[in-house]
Amino acid sequence: MEVGTQFSNVREFRNALRQHCIMNEFEVNYIKNDKFRVTAKCQKRDCPWRIHASVTQDKVTFKVKNLMKEHTCTSINKVGNEMASSGWLASKIVSILHKTPELGASKMKMEIEQKYNLSLPYGRVLAARGKAVELIHGKASDSFRLVPELQQQLMQSNPGSIVKYLLDVDHSFMRFFVCLYACSQGFISGCRPFFGLDGCHLKGRYKGILLSATSLDGNGNLFPLAFAVVESESGETWKWFLEGLHEAIGMVEGLALMSDRDKGLEAAVLIVFPMAEHRTCVRHLYKNFKKKHPGELFEKPFWLCANSLNLVAFESHMMEIKMASASAAAYLDAIKDQVWSRHQIWTAAMSHYLTNNISESFNAWINKARQIHIVELVDTIRGMIMVRMNHRRCLGKKWKGKLVSKAFRYVQQICKEKGSYIVRRSSDMRAEVVGPYYTCVVNLEDKTCSCRAWQVSGLSCEHAATFITSVRGLDISDFVDDCYSVQKFRSAYAIPVGAMPGKELWHRVKLPFVVGPPKTIRPRGRPKKKRIRDPNEKRKSRHKCTRCNQFHHKNTCKNPIVESSSQGSARETRLTLTAISN
Repeated sequence: MEVGTQFSNVREFRNALRQHCIMNEFEVNYIKNDKFRVTAKCQKRDCPWRIHASVTQDKVTFKVKNLMKEHTCTSINKVGNEMASSGWLASKIVSILHKTPELGASKMKMEIEQKYNLSLPYGRVLAARGKAVELIHGKASDSFRLVPELQQQLMQSNPGSIVKYLLDVDHSFMRFFVCLYACSQGFISGCRPFFGLDGCHLKGRYKGILLSATSLDGNGNLFPLAFAVVESESGETWKWFLEGLHEAIGMVEGLALMSDRDKGLEAAVLIVFPMAEHRTCVRHLYKNFKKKHPGELFEKPFWLCANSLNLVAFESHMMEIKMASASAAAYLDAIKDQVWSRHQIWTAAMSHYLTNNISESFNAWINKARQIHIVELVDTIRGMIMVRMNHRRCLGKKWKGKLVSKAFRYVQQICKEKGSYIVRRSSDMRAEVVGPYYTCVVNLEDKTCSCRAWQVSGLSCEHAATFITSVRGLDISDFVDDCYSVQKFRSAYAIPVGAMPGKELWHRVKLPFVVGPPKTIRPRGRPKKKRIRDPNEKRKSRHKCTRCNQFHHKNTCKNPIVESSSQGSARETRLTLTAISN
């Protein structure tokens, strides 16, 4: 800051003055502060530092006309430094958010304090983070104005996609559905007829629920199928979502879907996909079962029932539960119409999954996008799907074998474990395979085994693998279902997701009204962002650096060593206790 320095306007001068004060660790009081002149002096009474700037002849440009540089006071670095306002902090946080959008206010506070030698209150940094998000994405309420343009751009960049939105009678936003053409056609031509349904809470200003349908490709990777932003999770919203999905994929033969059967979803599935198999997530089922019948006594037989591939094994394990508790067995008998055990699974879907982990994984995958505005949310998820599908497409081009990598590794492993079985042939294509516990009948022509593992998953079971490898000239990869082939994998990702320009370049849709924000009442207090974990859910421990106690590995640590004066090592504690006892 020098005499004669010019600034384009008064706001630029004020920002420069604030930055100068923060970098030199002092605060000022404004004597004059309007759009024509600014006079400020150091907050310390006896300090001579003073600055005066005013407009030039054009009445806009600001120029420093008087400056007393000498400081006689000590630097200020107190909690709540007035010069580091939330607006100034927001301008600094913008660059941080561009690099790491998921970074929280606590870590931002540490980073800014270290860089500018400040001591800031957490609340101010939190407010500044919110302002920075608005600087990047705009106001949350204004985002809904671009919903018609968003639909138009998605349809233009991805022809054949199903994209629709629903407004209230007063033109306020209610719902937005997206099923990209690349996803719908990839699912039909390259994926198993199976997907999971789930909803997760949005964390932005206007809340809402994000409903999703997620499938799997032949290699077991997530395959996003469709998603929608709705006002709440109910039978009506699920029906609206499934109708859009049905419009995109039709009624796929042998379709199976997985859900937790919550909040009207079961009735909606029966209406829209009446011929589909509706499986119940066993993890959610066991969670409810355990509330009434706690203890480890039921855990093992319950999961053995769920994993039973045939009725005989299922009834055997159910008898264990019945002998332990008649009420527990009655609880499971009451839900016998629900598909929660592998012996009930249709074989057409070629999917043995019992839990809805694929949907939970999708929710975790898009977690960073769940707190931004509606237009940015949809476009971010579209971009993530676009990049993911392109990566898988490139991966599929590199594979040269018949089977995808995971199926190939499975086949190799299963062939190594065939030594404990004995094959007794009935014909060229039929045989009894005698194992240590029971005997199974394998039919290579129909690709069936009496254990049902082959039919349910589409992958050769250990009995079938033993028979196939005992016949000269047969290749076990020929007996794996086509859904695990490289050709099917490539078909799933053959159509690319279209790229889209930024919202600044979108053509405006002329409507006689403006789409407004949804009707909602924000609850009191700070919104929760972390998912509420089940008490029985396993938690992963985070690795902590032994040098600085931060969450990274010590080999890459660049921080100074933190000496702990209050706590010593376990060895030091033992030596101290030994010395005292002696």
